[in-house]
Amino acid sequence: MRADKRSDGEIIADIINLVDYPPVRVLVERRIDDLRRMLPPFTGNQKENREYAKGLREQIIELQRTLENRQSFLLKARFWQLWYEQGTAFEINPQTRDYIAQEPAPLTKELSWLRELCDEIIKFEPGKHGNTEHQQNAAAIASSEVLEAVALHAGRKFRLHFSPTGKFIKIARLFHEAVTGEQDADLERACKTLKAHLDAKTQK
Repeated sequence: MRADKRSDGEIIADIINLVDYPPVRVLVERRIDDLRRMLPPFTGNQKENREYAKGLREQIIELQRTLENRQSFLLKARFWQLWYEQGTAFEINPQTRDYIAQEPAPLTKELSWLRELCDEIIKFEPGKHGNTEHQQNAAAIASSEVLEAVALHAGRKFRLHFSPTGKFIKIARLFHEAVTGEQDADLERACKTLKAHLDAKTQK
């Protein structure tokens, strides 16, 4: 890393030279500003998300077991709710009990949904890895946006490519430099991770 800190103008000029499309300056300036004001990752920490989901899932399973053993109470609770909403005439309707018995209790549906969500979190581990810098990931995203804008302007279908000496990682390093002052940072992991994520979305 060189000791001299470069100006935004120098960094932006380097990005424009790499893509050979001067109008992209507006997007580059906006993204540099966004990265400097960037909040912590909304998705949280990967390990903490997984551990919380495991604990919550166990509590949901236990609650579901409790509710299964008290099914008659749930039916009564649903009846009381409908009775309150629709009036006393509901009580003497001969189809009332069959209707309630066939209808899943709202709480049961919500717990099933929450349990499935916990399963997905445990399986796919969303969030940021503890050893990955959030700023590096964001710089990779900004780089891909610039390349996509240039591709669209040229009428080409955008497909992100990665190589250790390619434009994608070079532009990501420049965005990272604009925010942190660090030059030639190692952004290979962040760029590879983003490319894998975008490729997976394209294949769906």
